Amino acid sequence: IINAGKVRYAWVTLLPMLFVATTTLMACWLNITDNYLPLIQQPTTATQGYVNSILTIIIMLCAIVVLVQAVKRWYGVLAKGLYSVAGRVVSPADKDFSPPEFGCS
Repeated sequence: IINAGKVRYAWVTLLPMLFVATTTLMACWLNITDNYLPLIQQPTTATQGYVNSILTIIIMLCAIVVLVQAVKRWYGVLAKGLYSVAGRVVSPADKDFSPPEFGCS
């Protein structure tokens, strides 16, 4: 939405994104500390605890990478005026610039 030049509507997706990101990261953290670390303490379930912990940490890292990349893209559009069109970064100062199309197709 920001890349399409519709900044005033960004809050419509930003608020749910913040909610989902917060609940996902918090749930991952609580799963590790409350569920998986106790499994590691018992010899019979240690492997399951390690596997679940590692996979959950990978999910957390992926979510954080997506959020960081989104913030970098927003900063590029809002502060620097660099838009992404068809996978390339373009500036409004470029010849034949037109704002990126909005939508799925």
